[in-house]
Amino acid sequence: MQSLAVRTAATALLFFAACSSKDKGPSDSGLPPDPETLFEDLPAATPNTLRGVWQSTRPENNGTTELRLRFMDKYLVGAAMCFTEGADLGVLAGDTTDLETSSLDTAAGTVKIGSLGFQKQDGIVSCVGGMPAATYNFAIVDNTLTLTTNNVRLPTLTKIGD
Repeated sequence: MQSLAVRTAATALLFFAACSSKDKGPSDSGLPPDPETLFEDLPAATPNTLRGVWQSTRPENNGTTELRLRFMDKYLVGAAMCFTEGADLGVLAGDTTDLETSSLDTAAGTVKIGSLGFQKQDGIVSCVGGMPAATYNFAIVDNTLTLTTNNVRLPTLTKIGD
């Protein structure tokens, strides 16, 4: 039996410790999609553009955490799915924040992101994550994204869909 398996996952992108159905994609209403849609079927990834869904996966002591970020017009949608060994399902937490950039369809530029924070507890599993508000420089090579802020390079993310 797992001893208080409160999961903690840490990706440098996450300022907190962090421990399906068909994709609707971004809505035509101009509003961001629900964070849960980041873990549904996604359209194929277009290389060398920031617009789309990016992922970082991190192994944990007793499971795995997947962080996904969707960069889109005016919004950044973020979610983490925390999987624990022995559990039937993962725990998903997510939220949305403001995003400002003129470089969504380019391979390099600057993006200003509002504060992003989320958490969900399900039984003994806790999934918590977020990203601090900041202006980030980004560079993309094929399907690999590097973000930096204040001369700190964050872990790379891989583009998995549009």
